[in-house]
Amino acid sequence: EEEKLGSVGALAWLIDSLKLDDDLLVIGGDNLLLFDLSAFVAAFHGETLVALYDLGDPAVARRRYGVAVVDGDRVVEFQEKPDEPRSALASTACYLFPRRVLPYFREFLGQAQAGRDAPGYFLSWLLSREPIRAFPFREGWFDIGGREAYIAANLHFTGGEPWIHPQARVEGSRIERSVVLGPCTVRDSHLVECVVDEGAELVGVELRGALVGRGSHLRGG
Repeated sequence: EEEKLGSVGALAWLIDSLKLDDDLLVIGGDNLLLFDLSAFVAAFHGETLVALYDLGDPAVARRRYGVAVVDGDRVVEFQEKPDEPRSALASTACYLFPRRVLPYFREFLGQAQAGRDAPGYFLSWLLSREPIRAFPFREGWFDIGGREAYIAANLHFTGGEPWIHPQARVEGSRIERSVVLGPCTVRDSHLVECVVDEGAELVGVELRGALVGRGSHLRGG
């Protein structure tokens, strides 16, 4: 695209291009959600529904996550990465919109001066026009668009144990709480809480909390 549309703009483009006229389920591609999606769909009763992960402490969301303030199952306010969060319920980029809401995407873009790439701004705008319901959950959520969360998600599914692909070659190395995808090569190295993608070659290195990209070649001095 010559000009980035932003996430809200991209949804408006999709709705217009496909001439969508039905309820719309939207899930952010960099979100790993561990709740039962069928339960989310079953909780939809014709009003916009938003999946909200309970962080346990509002301070965790400070300047990091958009949060929703709720009254029962009704959302009363959205805060986009606030300095002073009023809620521990983080918006997870999982939404179900009723068909009547779809024209609002284009209307929002015609009025908004900012927020085209932050769905939280659209939801705040929509809240003055439509009721929004909350679907809180605690089963687990990882925003894997960032390195730390991507590594944490991998370690969650391995139970913190090292996982090495059968085609990976690991020689003379210590692999602790890490995931090694294959085929790749790790020789004379020490890895702690790392993810090594396929095609990588690591020789004589010590890494902690590293995400080693596909085809990377690292050699120690």
